[in-house]
Amino acid sequence: MLSLKVYLRFLWKNKVLTLINIGGLSIGIASCLFITLFVTDELSFDLHEKNLNRIYRVVTKIVSEGSVDEIAITASALADHVEQNYPEVEKVVRFSVMGNDVNVKRGDAFYKEKRIIKADADVFDVFSYEITNPSSALQHPYQVVLTESSAEKYFGTGDPLGQWLTIFGKEHMVSGVMKDPPPNSDLWFTMLTSMDSTNRPDDWFDFDYRVYVLFRENTITSAGVIPAFEKKINEIIEDKVNRYLRENKHVLVFSLQVQPLKGLHFQEPLMYDTPKGNKSYVYIFSCVAILILFIGCLNYINFSILQSIERGKEVGIHKVIGARFSQLVVRYLTESFFLTALSVVLAIVIAIILMPVFNGVVERHFTINDLFSVRSVLVIVTILVVVGLIAGSYPSFYTSSIKPVLALKGNIASPRGQWIRKISVAA
Repeated sequence: MLSLKVYLRFLWKNKVLTLINIGGLSIGIASCLFITLFVTDELSFDLHEKNLNRIYRVVTKIVSEGSVDEIAITASALADHVEQNYPEVEKVVRFSVMGNDVNVKRGDAFYKEKRIIKADADVFDVFSYEITNPSSALQHPYQVVLTESSAEKYFGTGDPLGQWLTIFGKEHMVSGVMKDPPPNSDLWFTMLTSMDSTNRPDDWFDFDYRVYVLFRENTITSAGVIPAFEKKINEIIEDKVNRYLRENKHVLVFSLQVQPLKGLHFQEPLMYDTPKGNKSYVYIFSCVAILILFIGCLNYINFSILQSIERGKEVGIHKVIGARFSQLVVRYLTESFFLTALSVVLAIVIAIILMPVFNGVVERHFTINDLFSVRSVLVIVTILVVVGLIAGSYPSFYTSSIKPVLALKGNIASPRGQWIRKISVAA
């Protein structure tokens, strides 16, 4: 305790240098926390799906006179055909985006809803959306399932089930309420509506649907299942679409491909696709985070070397009265962890204050709770341990190895520290 008081007095005596060191390290750690939030969020896309390894989406390639277009949608009729005729498939679900600014009316109040999607009733069997009544939701035309946030928006604390909303001029009955889909999901929405009666499942030219296929668990592990499935759906497209186009002298040629949901977030974006990430950014930002920590450690070491010059006589006195090398190392490492812990606390405060700004830059919705999630706490603890050890090791071992006579004279400057100071200044 006495040693800590002595150290605190020393820090207060050199408060400008101390503030610069703690401030720089705190900003670096806060930057690392922000980068960690972004990187882990990118890498966690769709990992919440219990059927992640069995879900694939069907996309379309269109070749026309040498040009190639790839779109993230396909024919509505494909869904029914696949589910009825291919035994390796368990479920097929279609999505159709109504728009990002849909007119919604409740009573005399009008709203603009961000994203409403039409979906088949089997959506809750394929995807891991949490809803209390999946068997009855979206079973009939003009039904709507609200997310918890949209239910609160339109009905407050009241029960929305059985209530009515006018969507695109048509009355829809609320048939269910589900938890908001996580933001790190390939499909994000505020409402799901049922497929209406105008949908024609036999229309092979109605290319306006995102189609997702859930393969049976006992077949998806078999080698060659996906290529064989892709070959079969291309045969039906050849028969139903391309043959008609050739007979009518069209130069378009359609083909289908399947993509696994796992890793879909980092696939090359197609036309009419959901927002996609860039794995290069993940690698770049990860390297930046490591570089920031590295620079922070160098600056801390430089600060500690300057400290050792100021505290030379103190080191000498400790050695004269019998302090062992290991005791001094532990002491200076403890001081390093103490200063790093202060920096971590300040970094968390900085991150909380700047969270809205960061969300605006990266277009995310991180909250304070994300800073205290299990993975974030693990990162914070790792930063504390790594920075405390790396930043404190060189100064503690170097200072503790100084000869008592030189320490008492204050003659402890060493050329061995010059390269660290030069790198620190350059960084």
